[in-house]
Amino acid sequence: MKSSYCTSLDPFKLDCEDTLTRIWRKCYAEPVAYRGTHCDNIYCSVGNTRKLYDLAVDHHIIIDKGFREGLPEAIDVCRTWQCKIPGCGATVIETLDCKETVFVELDIRNCREEKGNRTLGCQLRDIPVKLDLGKAYRLIGIIAFIPDMKHFVAHCRRRTGEWVEVDDLSSGPQREYDDVKVIPFGALYISR
Repeated sequence: MKSSYCTSLDPFKLDCEDTLTRIWRKCYAEPVAYRGTHCDNIYCSVGNTRKLYDLAVDHHIIIDKGFREGLPEAIDVCRTWQCKIPGCGATVIETLDCKETVFVELDIRNCREEKGNRTLGCQLRDIPVKLDLGKAYRLIGIIAFIPDMKHFVAHCRRRTGEWVEVDDLSSGPQREYDDVKVIPFGALYISR
């Protein structure tokens, strides 16, 4: 029985135009990793831990080497530098502690090209299926962008290596091959 107090719901369009990284941060309150920094001089005050909601990459490495070869080294798992506190001079160590699921930001812009600021594309097979981030991770999905439509599509990778495209504008999941060209904006990895 319909209540006289209810009104009908009309369909509407929701425009979520934003960066994928910002959408990810707004939707998921849990960090994907922690970046810890400490000085190996016990008397030095340098040290903190930051929450990371996505893993940023060094874009220059990926532009130079491509996703397959460049992505594993484009994420800083551990790095060191000389402490900048006056009189210290010891070594600062920065480490990455990842959780079970990580989101890697892949919105790579190649400003070196003639047209400038062009998003870097690849084939699904070019994204590494394994990453070592202090422990082993395997690729479970790529979030790709279709510029003409301003639309995101999910490419899910099954444990068998099979790819499935999931697009809310299609009738259902579609099987696809790893030679499909995409503009990756993010990748999801889980620990094995």
